[in-house]
Amino acid sequence: MLKRIRASGVRLAVCSGKPVAYLNGFARQIGITDLIMCGENGLTFQFGVDLPPAVSGILGVNGKDIASLDAVAKGFKAEFGEKCWYQPNEYAFTPFPRKAEYFAPMREYLRTALKDTSLLIYEHPDCFDILPSGVDKGAALLNICGLLGVKADECAAVGDHINDHPMFAAAGYSIGIKLCDASHADINVRSLGEALNVIIKEINKNG
Repeated sequence: MLKRIRASGVRLAVCSGKPVAYLNGFARQIGITDLIMCGENGLTFQFGVDLPPAVSGILGVNGKDIASLDAVAKGFKAEFGEKCWYQPNEYAFTPFPRKAEYFAPMREYLRTALKDTSLLIYEHPDCFDILPSGVDKGAALLNICGLLGVKADECAAVGDHINDHPMFAAAGYSIGIKLCDASHADINVRSLGEALNVIIKEINKNG
């Protein structure tokens, strides 16, 4: 369905908590070579699968936040060590606890560690994402729109978790997938397939 949407002339972008390098492999597997990829919750971006990419970069972040990220990551690893798998990000810090019972002490540690910083945190069912201030998927969408010369209200956003809420707010049309709070999206569906079908119907309706 993604190839069908792309063939209609719609430009596709993926915004994920995963690193851009991971998304590049995904794009190669599905065969869409001009996919726009935003990694680490929109902190980094790349156009297309070529290496080196013709267009790539990071959202504007300040040096203080980067220093804070480094300090939090070092302290966390010293405290919890091998109790986590650490996603190989470029900038963001994403530890994956190896057991469910580790979440509570890690959550409490991060609450204290982030108290005097401006860093952001998203808790997912399997990990924590710690990011510089001002970085989210909504900012990523606006950044990509600026690079492409399109308006955000011409975009549709699809997502399934709390870190997608800023992207829903920035886009002209939003489709949630099994959202806990459906009020954040224009519609809420049960699966990615249903979401892509909604987009295809909109494309067909608007010619």
